Amino acid sequence: MATYVNDRRAIHEGRNPAMIPGPINPVFPKPQGPPVPILNMAHGPGLKNGTATLKIDGHPVAVAGSRFESIPATPDKLGGIAGVRSGVVGGAAEPTSYSSDTKFESRGSVRSFDTTKSNAMVINPGWAMRLAMKALPGPYDQLAQKVIEKLPGAFSSQLSALGESLTDPSALIGPALKLVGKLIPGVNLVVGGAAMAQAAEQVAELAQEIQELLTPPLTDEKIDQIAEVIADGVAAITIGFVLGKIAQRAKSRRNPVAQRTDNSVNPNTQGNIIDNASKGSIATPPTCELGTCHPVIFATGTKILRDTDFELPGPMALTWQRYYRSSDRRPGWLGWGWSTPLSTELVLVHDAVHYYDARGRRIQLPVIAAGTSHFDPREKITVTHHQQGGWSVESADGTRHLFAPPATGQWRLPLVHLVDRNGNTITLHYPAYTATGIDGRAPRPLGLTDSAGRKLRFTWSEDQGPSGPLLQEIHLESRVIDGVEQVGGLLARYAYGTDGNVPDDAHANLQSATDAMGGVAHYRYRQHLMVAYSSRTGFTYHQEWSRLDAGGRVVRTWTDEPGTLDTRFDYDLGRRTTHVTDALGRRSSYEYNARHEVIAIVEPGPDGQPVRSETRMDAAGNPQQGRDAMGRTTRWQFDGQGNLLAVTDASGATTRLKYNQLNLPEEVTDALGHVWRQAYDAQGNLVERLDPLGHATRWKYDTRGLPVAIEDALGKTRHLQWDEAGQLVAYTDCSGQVTRYAWDILGNLVASTDALGQTTRYLHDALGRLRRMWGADGSEHHYAYDPQSNLLSYTDPQGAITRYTYNGLDQPVERRDALGGTLRYRYDAVGRLIALQNENGAVTSFTYDAADNLIEETGFDGRIQRYRYNAASELTELHERDAHQPPDTPYDPRPDAALPKRTLFRRDVLGRLVAKIHVGSDAAGNGDGGTTTYGYDLLGRMLHASNPDAHVRFAYDALSRLVEETQVHMAPSADEQALATYSYRHAYDALSNRTDCWLPGGRHVQWLYYGSGHLHQILADGQVLSDIERDALHQEIQRTQGTLTSRYGWDPMGRLTSHKVSQQGALQGQPGRPSPQALWDRDTPLPSGQRIARLYQYDPTGNLVATRDGLRG
Repeated sequence: MATYVNDRRAIHEGRNPAMIPGPINPVFPKPQGPPVPILNMAHGPGLKNGTATLKIDGHPVAVAGSRFESIPATPDKLGGIAGVRSGVVGGAAEPTSYSSDTKFESRGSVRSFDTTKSNAMVINPGWAMRLAMKALPGPYDQLAQKVIEKLPGAFSSQLSALGESLTDPSALIGPALKLVGKLIPGVNLVVGGAAMAQAAEQVAELAQEIQELLTPPLTDEKIDQIAEVIADGVAAITIGFVLGKIAQRAKSRRNPVAQRTDNSVNPNTQGNIIDNASKGSIATPPTCELGTCHPVIFATGTKILRDTDFELPGPMALTWQRYYRSSDRRPGWLGWGWSTPLSTELVLVHDAVHYYDARGRRIQLPVIAAGTSHFDPREKITVTHHQQGGWSVESADGTRHLFAPPATGQWRLPLVHLVDRNGNTITLHYPAYTATGIDGRAPRPLGLTDSAGRKLRFTWSEDQGPSGPLLQEIHLESRVIDGVEQVGGLLARYAYGTDGNVPDDAHANLQSATDAMGGVAHYRYRQHLMVAYSSRTGFTYHQEWSRLDAGGRVVRTWTDEPGTLDTRFDYDLGRRTTHVTDALGRRSSYEYNARHEVIAIVEPGPDGQPVRSETRMDAAGNPQQGRDAMGRTTRWQFDGQGNLLAVTDASGATTRLKYNQLNLPEEVTDALGHVWRQAYDAQGNLVERLDPLGHATRWKYDTRGLPVAIEDALGKTRHLQWDEAGQLVAYTDCSGQVTRYAWDILGNLVASTDALGQTTRYLHDALGRLRRMWGADGSEHHYAYDPQSNLLSYTDPQGAITRYTYNGLDQPVERRDALGGTLRYRYDAVGRLIALQNENGAVTSFTYDAADNLIEETGFDGRIQRYRYNAASELTELHERDAHQPPDTPYDPRPDAALPKRTLFRRDVLGRLVAKIHVGSDAAGNGDGGTTTYGYDLLGRMLHASNPDAHVRFAYDALSRLVEETQVHMAPSADEQALATYSYRHAYDALSNRTDCWLPGGRHVQWLYYGSGHLHQILADGQVLSDIERDALHQEIQRTQGTLTSRYGWDPMGRLTSHKVSQQGALQGQPGRPSPQALWDRDTPLPSGQRIARLYQYDPTGNLVATRDGLRG
């Protein structure tokens, strides 16, 4: 059982190891060499002079006056190292600090990370450092000094991440000292033995990286950056070597699912290259991380990859997404580097709480007392230490991750519940915990129950060496719903291996992932770094690394297709800049801050010249100011909780927001002062929304937070009904019409029945892809897919098949219709469409500039269009050459050359179009087509548009609905009236349906609606122009227009089947008029002899194939 003193673990004889990295202590490598600093470490079994009667777990406790002797190692018995002054190998370590307020047997308690002295004496680090620097030529003495300062910090960070799980942490230091001598000129430590043989390749790669950096000018900032690289590399290589040796020792160890054993891993050996500053929800990782929408994080060179194996909808959707991160050095459920939203965990270390999120990032949080909480402003998460001993991490959307130790005193806390604000829960089920001691990993779950009540069963491998049990299969259990058994099945399968590991490294890597339909993705590694992965269609992406350890960075990526997506990365650490060169040779530079957030991008502009955009970040990782390539600035303001308070665009327009205690926006004020207000219940569900005109929409919810009633601004209510899985089963609109739905166990729609009782049925496969659909008219559609879920073929109800072919990037390259007509697509090396060939062999081609803007398009008919852009890639010119021009008409074939017909676009500071100028062949811009200008208000709404013939003005209400339009037409000649002005005014109901229009002549047109906005009647100056009747689906079935009445018929697919016309008198049974029944007979003539009906006929695919009417037959 763990005992804490001042929030740090108490040291006792039974703790092995007890790490006490006190003040840096220099030591001499033997047989000769300068002194080098190391961290102090002590081992519990070597405790002497501990407490006599007070025991923890039956062991004496370390207190003031205790010492740690060489059982099995002490601070200076590390790889044959002796104390600086004493020269003794194996001398004792004695604590020099301890608790002042907690005493055992009248002596202060010794805690984790209290300081010690070595060899019974306190050694002056400054004196020893000066000895080490003396032999170095400048400026390497400054570099060595910085390395010595940074190396203990690098080890401290990484040893903290280990969470005391290494059997012998002291084994790290010996190899590390030897590596330092390889990397800094002038530090000639003795190098040799098995440790260096194992790490030789990594050392060479790191040394090469350092030599490339050691080029003039060596500014203070650059030296500091190089020192970080050296310290980081030394720590990563050393730990990598030691883990390999530990893996060899653990090779024969058996780890049942219900046991915890020695977890000899380093959660994050990236040292100072920890990319933990990204934003967004924990449960749903954002698309872009640290400003990088790329499989490589530009600032750190970390490889990231995500793949979704299945998704299960519910009140709280379960998305099983695997996330690979090269900097995550833990052997998790899926081997090294892989995480899922449910494999998150908390690790309690000596002075911090380490939270490993769904993307494998280690987020360091402070240790807090039970019953208290801490908000992390960068991650926008709140960590709580509950009185009962559990912990929780809550994201900004209210989702809580609940963690609990599997037994008292355990420091590695697995996820047990995922809960939203409405109490919807995903629960993981664990076996009984029977292990003893404090070392090892958290137990593996047996399965889970999702928020819809589905049960998933996990199958784990037999022991995979030191990695422990690995997840092999996920099965969905069958269940009975409404008396009907819904059959589950396999959702995912995983396989592992050690290919690519160094000898004796038994830690397994994920080698393949198989989905529910048998599609297989493959992965390859070298020393746990992914070097290749293949999609489910076999297309392979490759990665090359700067070196093969946790400090390695991706330096190149490419694919199986020669030249395609071949991208190279060059890291200038001194300037915190990464240069990226793509397959076309274009070079972009990404500048980042100390938190690895991209703050500036220099990339090719439309004309090929570099353009620069910048983003200034605050300490919490929120953007403060952004400047685009045109120098236009946008500013943001956030509160301490990370909520956006205000955004001011480049024109000076500001939008402001206010929030409630749940950090939900309750008031939004636009740049013109219009205010939207929102109210929420205690669970954060939106219950009322008020627009600036006071119109209210209200919601009601069930206990799961699912909406059951929605009342619109006119007081009309829609009702929703949900099943126990949280799927919508009935929707009743505000007219009382009901649509019903049915679902399978995977949450796929299997049937929908409309208000007329017409049913459409669906069949999905295990991946949720639509395979067959039966329309309400009996038509049948078939769909087939490749393993990447690209549509391969579609078979229509008449049996005609359209087929599709894709390249390795899942882009369509061919579409072949049922008659053999083929449409073909071609792409360049960066995936841009460059040619489209139609069924007749004609080609449309596309050309792009350096910023990926389309600059030329040559159509099937030979028409040429060319485009030009400003530095922000906004269109500024359109050049055209019509296809009908004589072939011998001269023109410059270069894509950036002018063409005869040109349109120029002028833009304001927000990029909005303010002028469109039509010009002829006059390059000076003297046009023959005139100019049109545009103006806007602060909300971006167009206020006016003008050209030589007319001026138009627009006015809006607070909801941005057009309420007035004024047209001023210019006189065609001087002999006529100079101006003609027309004005239209509009009014709306609370649902924004237009209800009134006043025409320029003063006439008044009105529209009447029912329900949520179905047109029912049209009036002019109070007189009815038209009455409209609708069926249960709100399809128009009758319309009166004066004395005429039109009736419409529809088939189950919503296609018009008949249009029949009669006169009002006939419907009233007047003498000489056909009866109402006769109106439905197309052969019944009106007195004039005209036919009164038209019928429409369709084939099974919906194509109109025939019409029949009373006039033409």
